[in-house]
Amino acid sequence: MIKNLIIMIALMVFMTRGSYSQNVQSEKEESAAFNASVKDLTAREKEIYAALSAADGVQQEKLEMELEQIVDKKLLRKADYIAAHPNSAYSLSLVSDHLLFMGTYEEGSNLYDKLGSEALQTPAAKKIADRLAILKRSAIGTQVLDFTQNNTEGEPVKFSEYKGKYVLIDFWASWCKPCRAENPNVLKAYEQYKSQGFTVFGVSLDDKAESWKKAIEDDHMPWVQVSDLKGFKNEVSTYYGVNAIPSTLLIDPNGKIIAKDLRGEGLNRKLARLFKTLDKDKVLNDSISKMKRPDRLKWIEAYAFKNPGSASGPYFLSEFLKFDYQTTLQQQEAILNKFAGAAKQSAYYIELSKDLESKKKLQPGNMAPDFTLLKPDGKPLTLSAMRGKYVLIDFWASWCVPCRKAIPHLKEVYEKYRSKGFEILSLSGDQNQDAWRKAMDQEKMPWPQVCDDFPAQFAPSRVGSIYQTRFIPFYVLLDKEGKILVYSGNEQEVENKLQQIFSIQRQ
Repeated sequence: MIKNLIIMIALMVFMTRGSYSQNVQSEKEESAAFNASVKDLTAREKEIYAALSAADGVQQEKLEMELEQIVDKKLLRKADYIAAHPNSAYSLSLVSDHLLFMGTYEEGSNLYDKLGSEALQTPAAKKIADRLAILKRSAIGTQVLDFTQNNTEGEPVKFSEYKGKYVLIDFWASWCKPCRAENPNVLKAYEQYKSQGFTVFGVSLDDKAESWKKAIEDDHMPWVQVSDLKGFKNEVSTYYGVNAIPSTLLIDPNGKIIAKDLRGEGLNRKLARLFKTLDKDKVLNDSISKMKRPDRLKWIEAYAFKNPGSASGPYFLSEFLKFDYQTTLQQQEAILNKFAGAAKQSAYYIELSKDLESKKKLQPGNMAPDFTLLKPDGKPLTLSAMRGKYVLIDFWASWCVPCRKAIPHLKEVYEKYRSKGFEILSLSGDQNQDAWRKAMDQEKMPWPQVCDDFPAQFAPSRVGSIYQTRFIPFYVLLDKEGKILVYSGNEQEVENKLQQIFSIQRQ
């Protein structure tokens, strides 16, 4: 029996070794096959790197642009390979290796989505998913984290103090040779665009204050510099999953991430396009904003049709939709579907697409997202606890003149229907609690009141963001089960729906 057991163990070891050997061989074969599929791109890549050192400014820019195109083509071929081999270990390694250092959330998510169900059950896939969760924090269109770290004098500096500017968050360190080589280019960009609302915010991954301060002086960096002197365990770089430096995030005046890992001529081109396009687009947008609403919408539709690749198109649409509640989701989607190329890569397009998907979930028939906020007495109120009544969520604020003007009519509606199972929940967007309480005392609204949360100073409100309220007053009417009946900035739509509900009940 023992002899048979030994034979079985030996056989299992042999089979395991054989299986391991086959797996290794299979991965080698797959690696060779993939490398062969990008051989032409790799060869051209090497030629460009060899030519860059001797190229002049104009030629260097052309070569770097071609290099960017090659990187994009390689990424497409990588995605095609994974789609064709969704459950292979090599496909998993392609995704993992791409995300290890400089891969973005958008790129990694696209590759990860092509993996098969078997591959997704592996520990390697779990690690990839964890990495993606971290990288999602720096996805284009995401609100940047507000953070505080000390400057060279030991004084705390809040990032939100720079809201209203275009800010390049520059992760670097004194010991990082590529960072030091890039510093003159960042300095050039800073000097060129600082008068146009651009600045740099350095976050050092140093752990020695003396080395950090000396590098700042040696490289003549005049912008704000902060560090917690924890090296690669810096809290901000860790939050964003920075595994290699130099690394950058470009933030717009509203605190949204609009680009990542810009360096060299890529940084210069992005800023040149940004400020040149911004000036031109702002002038043009000011002009079309004087049009009547239907004419302005037609103009934007025509622009998208004629210029599908222009990043200006999503900007015009975004500005139009800021204070518009009449354009349907179908109309918004139809315009977005006209865009292509650079337009679809712009921060405005990405944000509009996210908003559209979120708003689809807020349309009539869907369950209203639940939330808990504090009442004036400090006690919590949960939306779902109000089920059993028709509930109108009234998004307002003390400083909002149209909101205040709408209150008398809301009182009339409340008196008319409250005995029939109707309730109002006013949700304030005030950051100033004293102003909120003063307004409540003045308006004497007889229904429940809560105030929204703000994760950080200058950050969007929590529940307002969930409900995608771009302007106020805004109204969301719910049925007794908590499903959305009306989602609109038009008070008349709410009243029409209430009349319909209660007239049917009388019958």
